[in-house]
Amino acid sequence: MDAIFVAVLGSFLIVGDFATSVTAQVDDKCTKSDTQKQFKAMSDHIRKSFGALDTIKKGIESLISSQTNMKSMIQCIEATMRGNKNKCVDLAVPKNARVVAGRLSDNRVGDSMVFECEESYTAFGSKTVRCLKGGRWSDPPVQCKASGQCPDIFPGDTPGLILLTGKPSNNVQNDLVAFTCEPGLVLMGQPRITCMSKAVWTQNTPKCIKMSLTECPALSVPENGYITNGKLSSNTIGDSVTFACDPGYTLDGTPTLTCFKRSTLAPPWLPWNDTDGLVWDMTMPVCRLSNTGDCPDLVLPKYGRLVGSGRLTGNNVGDRIVGACMKQYVREGKRVLECLPDGNWNTDMFKCSEVNVTCSTINLDTNSKLVVLRGQLSGNKKADNIIFGCQSGYAILDKYWMVCQETGKWAQPLPDCKETGCSSSETVLEHGRVEGIIESGRYSDGAKVSYECDTCYQLIGAASRTCLTGLWSPLHPPSCILRTCTGIRSLQHGSIFPNKETVACGTSVTIQCNRGFVIKGENRRSKEIHCETSGWNPRDIPICIPGRSQT
Repeated sequence: MDAIFVAVLGSFLIVGDFATSVTAQVDDKCTKSDTQKQFKAMSDHIRKSFGALDTIKKGIESLISSQTNMKSMIQCIEATMRGNKNKCVDLAVPKNARVVAGRLSDNRVGDSMVFECEESYTAFGSKTVRCLKGGRWSDPPVQCKASGQCPDIFPGDTPGLILLTGKPSNNVQNDLVAFTCEPGLVLMGQPRITCMSKAVWTQNTPKCIKMSLTECPALSVPENGYITNGKLSSNTIGDSVTFACDPGYTLDGTPTLTCFKRSTLAPPWLPWNDTDGLVWDMTMPVCRLSNTGDCPDLVLPKYGRLVGSGRLTGNNVGDRIVGACMKQYVREGKRVLECLPDGNWNTDMFKCSEVNVTCSTINLDTNSKLVVLRGQLSGNKKADNIIFGCQSGYAILDKYWMVCQETGKWAQPLPDCKETGCSSSETVLEHGRVEGIIESGRYSDGAKVSYECDTCYQLIGAASRTCLTGLWSPLHPPSCILRTCTGIRSLQHGSIFPNKETVACGTSVTIQCNRGFVIKGENRRSKEIHCETSGWNPRDIPICIPGRSQT
């Protein structure tokens, strides 16, 4: 049976509880004579149990009860009288840490406190401490030490991999790096990875692959793992590969990968359509040391997957994972799991159940101009899609795909094909000419009209426009504006007629030298210069020099 008591001896507090082990470092003394009144206040039970307490040393020492013959721990510390036997001593926030849950003082049996380390610091010891029966804390508070850096990332080692955000080196806890691939390549792996407290990334660096239409990319066995089913290469549509981990390691990710044909929602005429081909439906799993976090390791349900940068192993208090199910499966349970201070997850792992709902068959009218480019018109389940095109001379001006929802309804209506071509383009260009005009006013896809300005006018805008899927590109026609020459501000020893800030193309000004001066090189007093398309003619503005004109 445990017990705890407190009493004041001088400026020290005596704390005793029946225990079998004692740690003592003693110095100074608390004497009975110093605290006669306080000693009298102690209960008869305590005095009878331990007899006369003439001298209790500061620190912790062992006593034997005179009645029970049981060993007890007596501690003498500075304090004031406290009479609650179910209360733990107050705590202080550890260096480089912060409080996540709980309070630092007035903690009773059953209360708990949760600390976490500041950014760039790693937790050593338990981040959660609990006030136990007898007024003892379950563990010392956590220690926070400077974190190590996650391994550097070398995008150049993976052809086509581009660092979208973040930095390739010197990454510490909570730093995030995002990736993408060069055009024509597809990312295999997680697009975002995060540096964790133990100086490891949440996922491996992804790779960029060029998809094949005949087989899925070759795989490799994860470190500390092995293959249990399937083969690593030469896999085609429907083939599966399953991995497992060595003893002491837990699989972080989906154990089974299945090869399938990836089809983008991009229509065939767009440049990124070359990213279609055979790929694996999930990212390669990783084998990590088992049970290294505050909460138990998790196992993904069959047909389940993780969303974002979460992981199944090594999760600490406050960590979250977000789950989802593969297409044609619906989730049962909460999608977000959080690691709680008590070392448990806030909810059970979700399950994935097959969706047996089929969307309605699409029936096309006999006069419909729609063409199915991908997918099928019947037998579609959740996430199946159909991509449409139109017969020659027609185009879809709105969404060109339909996606089957888990409710059995199509997410979009059936698209409609409109006759392609553009309405009449502007046939008149003020101060210019339009070439390629069609009298009917109806232009087919690919038709082009060109624009040219009259002499002394400058074209503002594109010199041509093309009809693309019912719209002119560019949308607006160009215009012609009058060219001008910069006016001559001053003429030494002469005048300019007319004297303007700008002179319109096609007009002239006269240079008139003062009496006793002539145009340099021409031996006359006046000369006309002309504003032309290319500027002033002559290019060099005449100047007046001393001399006598012959005219």
